[in-house]
Amino acid sequence: MNWINSVQPSFSVAFGITTPIYGSANGTITNTRIIDVTTPRPKTEVSSIEDAIIYFVWNVSNTGTYVETIESLNVTRGNGHGIITSSKSNNKVAWNAYDMV
Repeated sequence: MNWINSVQPSFSVAFGITTPIYGSANGTITNTRIIDVTTPRPKTEVSSIEDAIIYFVWNVSNTGTYVETIESLNVTRGNGHGIITSSKSNNKVAWNAYDMV
């Protein structure tokens, strides 16, 4: 089965050249919150849940929250954390993420 084409991931993390290890099938924003607008760097919080596929694990659920800080007109910094679970095996993986765009 070519699961990459059947899922059509909106986001993927790849190893090697052509095989993604994670593909998001669909996701939903579950909560947004304004944390701070009084400082020069406004902060927002965004929580989401998504159905995804992990290579060799198959179907998983990914729940997470990011805090985004607007550093300037063109720069946003974020950090997040969450849990990926597999309904098939009941295994759980905690994750932390950091980015700047």
